[in-house]
Amino acid sequence: DTTILRANAQWERLTGVPLSEQENTMSWTAFIHADDVELMKRFHYARRTDPAAAPNIYECRLVDAKKQVHFGFVHVDVIPGTGNSIASMVDVTELKQVQEELKASEAKIRTILDHLPDLIVVHRDGIILYVNPAMSDTMGWQTEEAVGQPILKFIAPEYHEKMPDAIRTRLEGGIDKPYSLKLIAKDGKPRIVSIRGTVISFDGSPAILNVLTDVTGVKKAEEALHESEEKYRLLVENTNDIIYTLDLAGRVTSISPQIARYGYSPEEMISVNLASFVVEEDLPVVLADLEETVSTGQPTRTVFRATDKSGTIHWLEDNGVAILDESGHVAGVSGILRDITDRKEAENALRESERRYRLLADNVHDVIWTADLDMRLTYISPSVAALRGITPEEAIREPLHDALTEESFQVLMESRKEGLSAVQGEGPLPGSQVMDLEFRCRDGSTVWTETVISPVFDRSGQLRGVMGVMRDITSRKRAEDALRKANKKLNLLTGITRHDISNQLLVINGFVEILQAETGDPSLQDYFSRIEGASRRISDMIRFTREYEHIGADVPVWHDLPAVLASSAESVLPEKIRFTCDLRAGTTVFADPMLSKVFYNLLDNAVRHGKQVTEIRVSSHQSDGALVVILEDNGCGIADGDRERIFEKGVGTNTGLGLFLAREVLSLTGISIRESGEEGAGARFEITVPAAGWREQ
Repeated sequence: DTTILRANAQWERLTGVPLSEQENTMSWTAFIHADDVELMKRFHYARRTDPAAAPNIYECRLVDAKKQVHFGFVHVDVIPGTGNSIASMVDVTELKQVQEELKASEAKIRTILDHLPDLIVVHRDGIILYVNPAMSDTMGWQTEEAVGQPILKFIAPEYHEKMPDAIRTRLEGGIDKPYSLKLIAKDGKPRIVSIRGTVISFDGSPAILNVLTDVTGVKKAEEALHESEEKYRLLVENTNDIIYTLDLAGRVTSISPQIARYGYSPEEMISVNLASFVVEEDLPVVLADLEETVSTGQPTRTVFRATDKSGTIHWLEDNGVAILDESGHVAGVSGILRDITDRKEAENALRESERRYRLLADNVHDVIWTADLDMRLTYISPSVAALRGITPEEAIREPLHDALTEESFQVLMESRKEGLSAVQGEGPLPGSQVMDLEFRCRDGSTVWTETVISPVFDRSGQLRGVMGVMRDITSRKRAEDALRKANKKLNLLTGITRHDISNQLLVINGFVEILQAETGDPSLQDYFSRIEGASRRISDMIRFTREYEHIGADVPVWHDLPAVLASSAESVLPEKIRFTCDLRAGTTVFADPMLSKVFYNLLDNAVRHGKQVTEIRVSSHQSDGALVVILEDNGCGIADGDRERIFEKGVGTNTGLGLFLAREVLSLTGISIRESGEEGAGARFEITVPAAGWREQ
């Protein structure tokens, strides 16, 4: 019934209650902790019905008379044949306290390890036993992915060979100093770590505990610093500029080796006042800027002259900045000296050139002007007054649309549009262009000018504007108009003459037919045939002169070359001849209005004289800005000795004027033509259009 029958002195000491008060009186449950009493009572009664149903040894808590709790291990057995129990108890309170303290200590250590930013790794025989959570933060590996794995899995291959010796030395008490190692993170990127380690007992056996500090950022910073210092050293040693530092008195404290170009070594310059080399006239400016930098800490830029060791004067540009100490006070000056002697000489030469140019522009008879990309005048020479009766100031203010006639304004705007498109990569870069422009004068009259317009580029190659030179060609224009009128009259006269000759040929041909009918003498037939042949040739000449009488009579215009070729081919080529034109759409050339006759004649010659021509091809390419148009066939070609003769007057099997006049028509606008084919392989005509005479729209 749980009553204590007998107990020894140790039980009395443990409980603090005299045995006389306990034996045969008190229940042992009075000394059991409330949380343990029910379990122990259950064991007590179960043991009496089935000894195997209750443990013989277990742990419990005992409460003494002073209410102090003791931890104990209890060993209980039933005395055979009595129903009574006998129990022994070992007081393990102090051991329990030590264990609890150890657990608390281990918990604290685990908490510290788990929150350390450094990576903690415990390994034995090269196998990882423990890692803290920093493994995930630093390396990307989760704890369960690392524990049980070989440490070499996480170490860069180049370090593998050294690891066995390092582990052995560590176990033997060596490697006290930290060392660096490269680890491989889960993402494959390297991590540089500094390792400190010691030997510990882990699960009862020696193991190595390593503390790994990620120094990747530090290493990168060190490398970047080293690289920066190396770049700075290379910059100082190889730049053309002189880099220096001064104290507050203006004395040199350091200077780069480039000072040797001026006859001094860096050692000679130390402690020398930099102002001692400055030309006297420039000294006040140099000292004032130095004082400003020292007193305000603001950077300054100074241009001055200084003498080298030989006495030669150099122009220098100095950019000085203040050197601040830890407290933020100016402790000196650092600067970069650049020799600008060449630039100064170039500036002086440029000013002189501009002076001469302005003198020329202001006094030349031609009108010289400059404009921006919007064709707004930025300068115009005084000679505009003689040309148009207005001052340069009035010309600059005047809108371009008001200065030109409508037709000339449209011509100029089209040229501007093409130039801007070319700069944007949509065609060849613009060169100088020559155009005839009609300007309005103050008195209401107009004046014709031959205007040469050239693009103006900056140093980077960007188009910044245009420059123009205008020359009065009003008299020439009037002469050309008069010449055209005279040509029209001559054409009228030649037309009448051709008509009269044609009528007389009809009379001759009529009488020849009558004579042939009335005369039966066969010996006269040869003469009749010759008369008829001569008559036909005269008719062909009349027809040819009618077609080409307008050569040079009209002003050249821009022709859509692919369209001209297509029209000529459609007019003259039979279906059996394949015609191919590879010219880019929008290719235009500046030529006489008779240009279509030129290509008609070339195609007609291929049909008449090429002998079994089946293909004609037109292509083009550029040569030094010019456009070279190739017209070639696969016929019999032209004999080597006739390549140049075919362009001579009278050479040919028809009128002998076709290719002669074709060359004349083309030459009116500077276009040339030559034959470069191979006899037996086909004719090949090369037509070269000068750079200013073609464009792509």
